[in-house]
Amino acid sequence: MKRQEGFTLIELMVVLSIIMMLLSFLTPSIFEQYKFAQIRGAVEQGHQILNTCELARQKATIAVRNPVTLQVTTSFHGEVTDWTSVTQLDALLDGDHYLPVMSPFNTPYLFKMQERFCTVGVQVDEALDGWEGYETSPLAGGHTLIQVSTPYAKPVTTDWVQFQKRTLSGETSR
Repeated sequence: MKRQEGFTLIELMVVLSIIMMLLSFLTPSIFEQYKFAQIRGAVEQGHQILNTCELARQKATIAVRNPVTLQVTTSFHGEVTDWTSVTQLDALLDGDHYLPVMSPFNTPYLFKMQERFCTVGVQVDEALDGWEGYETSPLAGGHTLIQVSTPYAKPVTTDWVQFQKRTLSGETSR
């Protein structure tokens, strides 16, 4: 009797079923890592937009010098209290810079500009709660807005000024 070469149909079916089981276990974790990498990339772009927002917030738009007292009065960009598209931020600045307008989730980046800080909103199509320490807001349809912002700078109080005066003048008590 002649010996047959190759695999039988049953052997091939067993190998294919094992491969299919392994793929069914690994596929969800691979896609989850891919989704989180997209979110991390979108938040990183949000940080880049945040730096540009801080530049626009701190950039003086008008500087007027009083000819008598030589005192300079400056005006800054107004506050943007509602979520606004980044294209408006791009219009506030002049020069060669690139601002990403759309996130990897095909949603626009948003920003707010208050007197003391900026906030950039990154919309993701996942329901997240406090993603990696960022403040989040739920949106309609199971989406989430991740808020990337600068730390709030506290204004200088008179206590600090008094302390500096005492330190500079060498006083030990007052």
